[in-house]
Amino acid sequence: MPIEYRSHTADIQMVIKADDFQQLFELSLEGMSNILVHSGCITTYDEQSQEIEISGQDTTNLLIDFLSEALSYTYVNKVLYCKLHVLALNDRHIKALLFGLPIQSLDEEIKAVTYHEAKVEQDIEGKWSVSIIFDI
Repeated sequence: MPIEYRSHTADIQMVIKADDFQQLFELSLEGMSNILVHSGCITTYDEQSQEIEISGQDTTNLLIDFLSEALSYTYVNKVLYCKLHVLALNDRHIKALLFGLPIQSLDEEIKAVTYHEAKVEQDIEGKWSVSIIFDI
């Protein structure tokens, strides 16, 4: 299973395993959105789009900052973003389009995407993984 959720004190920990670096971002966005609206990403989400461009010090900071920005857009635009079209991506920069549908309410509120224990890793087979803790 590519997305796994674990209890973590008053937070939610999400573990992502992906075949490549881009899929790591795609699954992380989908996983976060499924926390906000339980099973919210089971349909096609392409009604509204939002451009996002983030730079980070390394792969971990890039992913955490990307999710934080996507979370901000969710709250500001009242849109659940589940899909991602990557325009440019490397280990310190992403430019992409987020796609989603308007929402009326959330099942869970995420206060922050934390850096605590977060570390993007690539194994010897080229697979990517990350553990992310969300402050709820």
